[in-house]
Amino acid sequence: MNALKRIQETLLMGPGPSCVPPAVYDALALPTIGHLDPRFIVVMDEIKPTLLTAVGLHVPAHMTGAAPTPARNPCKSDAIV
Repeated sequence: MNALKRIQETLLMGPGPSCVPPAVYDALALPTIGHLDPRFIVVMDEIKPTLLTAVGLHVPAHMTGAAPTPARNPCKSDAIV
C-alpha cells in the first residue's frame, strides 16, 4: 500500500503549502492531455472568455482559437518567450 494513503489530513495554518480540497485531488487523478490536443483547445476556447474577464481584459475577435504563438516579453523589448 502507498504510504501516502496512510497520512491523515492536517489543517495547515501557516504560509506555504495550504490544504488542498478533495475535488482538486480528484481532478489531478484524471487522465491528462497535452496543450496541442484538440480536446484541450476546445476546453481552452470555453474558459478563455472567463479567464480574460478575471484579469480585466476583453475578448478580442482574434483570440477565439487556442494556438501556440510566440509572445513578446514586456520586460525586454527584444525577448521572445
